[in-house]
Amino acid sequence: MISTKGRYALKVMVELAEHDAEEYIPLKGIAEKLNISQKYLESISAILSKGHMIEGVSGKKGGYRLKRKPEEYRVGDILRLTEGTLAPVSCLREDQEPCEKSDSCCTLPIWKGLADLIDKYFDEAEAEVTLKTEKNEQIAEIYVTANGEKYRAVTEDKDMYASIDKDIDILEGQIRKAKTKKEKMMKEASLKNMEVAQSEVAEIKNEIVKTSYYEIKPMLPEDAVMKLQEKPTHNFLVFINVETGKVNAVHKLKDGQNYGLVEPEA
Repeated sequence: MISTKGRYALKVMVELAEHDAEEYIPLKGIAEKLNISQKYLESISAILSKGHMIEGVSGKKGGYRLKRKPEEYRVGDILRLTEGTLAPVSCLREDQEPCEKSDSCCTLPIWKGLADLIDKYFDEAEAEVTLKTEKNEQIAEIYVTANGEKYRAVTEDKDMYASIDKDIDILEGQIRKAKTKKEKMMKEASLKNMEVAQSEVAEIKNEIVKTSYYEIKPMLPEDAVMKLQEKPTHNFLVFINVETGKVNAVHKLKDGQNYGLVEPEA
């Protein structure tokens, strides 16, 4: 979920975009319109300014304005700046150490797919906003197009920003529902692929699927046992019996304490 900081950062950017590019807008006026404390907006504006999204001046005619044209901003860039990341799980964050289990994680493709959808949505989404007044009611209508999907919300209220907030809540619900549907489809597809892969593995029988190479050294059977004891993960050791000159093998017995010797018939 996008935090309150991210949502208000977008609102600040929209408010600045509605004014002349050369005009500095006082933060106090924005705070009053958004019905939020000026101190909280100052912390958000500091992040936006440090990220080169906006610029500000102090003094009587001070305030903030956009550094570029409104159409040159991407929602994804603004949210990444304020949220830190849009990754749905911590293991996909850029500031995280690589996960040791990533190669064997069966759910990682699901989260990567979702992360790609989130990035694509916020980077390529287009919005069309229509604001109007009818009979003392402030009407806000918002169309959002992303990934070929269209979302629409229209509400009215005595306060224009309240109407916009209602639209955003409706759109978030629509997008959340669509995202949940896609997550379910991706998960089902991933599970099917896992089942197919497992069934393919299960069908492999009586085949040599791995080959290992190691040097066979000459030694006594007693020495071979000692070498095998040095390798607790190994169950057997092949060697050349110095007494017979033939290939032998020692192996661990099921009791875990004794060993067996395998040698060719004379």
